[in-house]
Amino acid sequence: MKHTGKMLVLTALTVGLLLLGFQSALADGTQAGTQIDNTVTIHYDVGTEAQTPITAPTYTFYVDRKIDLTVEAQDNDPVSVIPGQDDQALVYVIQNTGNDIYDIYLDITTYVNADGPITLGNGSDYTDSFDASHVGIYYDTDSSGDYSAGDVEITTSYLDNMGIDESRTILLVYDIPTGLDDEEVAIYGLTGTPLPDGGSPGTTFDDDSGNADTAGDGTNATIQNVFADTTDGVTGEESDVSAFMVVSAQITVTKESEVISDGVSTSNFKAIPGAIVEYTITITNSGHVAASNIAVTDSLATEIASGSILFVENGYAADYGISVNQNGGGEVAYTNADDAAIGGVTADWNITAANTVTVTGLSVNANDGTNNGETTVKFRVEIQ
Repeated sequence: MKHTGKMLVLTALTVGLLLLGFQSALADGTQAGTQIDNTVTIHYDVGTEAQTPITAPTYTFYVDRKIDLTVEAQDNDPVSVIPGQDDQALVYVIQNTGNDIYDIYLDITTYVNADGPITLGNGSDYTDSFDASHVGIYYDTDSSGDYSAGDVEITTSYLDNMGIDESRTILLVYDIPTGLDDEEVAIYGLTGTPLPDGGSPGTTFDDDSGNADTAGDGTNATIQNVFADTTDGVTGEESDVSAFMVVSAQITVTKESEVISDGVSTSNFKAIPGAIVEYTITITNSGHVAASNIAVTDSLATEIASGSILFVENGYAADYGISVNQNGGGEVAYTNADDAAIGGVTADWNITAANTVTVTGLSVNANDGTNNGETTVKFRVEIQ
């Protein structure tokens, strides 16, 4: 028996893909947990007849969490401070470069001398040599780049709810102790670690880099974590360092004497009775900043009481017994009677204190990169 029948022939197939609700290529800023819905519809013909379009069930996945931040010191070079200054700031900018809102825990590292050389942003190495007194951590509320009265203190150990791409300027504020030498350095590091909102130190995000992607089944709403930068470990933390450097006057003082006449010889004078001896007090500054308001007191009370010397009251002119050369500006003679200041400097003999040379208001310039600053005070005595 012969069988006959009809064969269905697919003469043309037209497929149209329509992705409904699919967002454009995901940028870093697409927030974690965002729901992405995809729907595909197929259009096709059988023979010359258009068939009913077929729409697949909507496919859903959720954007995972990219954890990333930056911590950057704003000063490549050490911040210059003066001994005794209060409320000095190291400035850092912290930015959330991930795709979710999270807290950032702050941790300060106080370096010590034993840590050895630390490289700052300028590429140079510095070694810690002193500790400043920590005042607090503040927001740079007025955007001044340093600490001021209006800046708000951060009283928690973390920055709360850092938004996507948000940056905040942080001030580490310290008081600088006195008694420091020029070019001493204090180094501090700041580390930021992302925490789940409301978390506490130690409750960092889980690292899901080794786990299977949960977005692939279209139904799982679990948000997985990816640490974008693992150079500091798989906690997402970032850090940077900054430093204070003392810029101060570095003062030394010397006193020398020279026999300038002895009443007998015409040269090679000797320290014999009747000889005139000139004292020179030299104040030298090898530091980075000038020193001011310097006072010199040199008591001759013991020597005069013993009868060994007398102060020469007319050493540089009648009643001018003191000579000052301030910062190489030339010798200026001063009377013994505490006259009005010359160039801000006053000098007297036996007035401010008995049998004492007193000079006030002196200054000495900083080292200019080649030469130290220098100021001298001279007076003369006669050997009895």
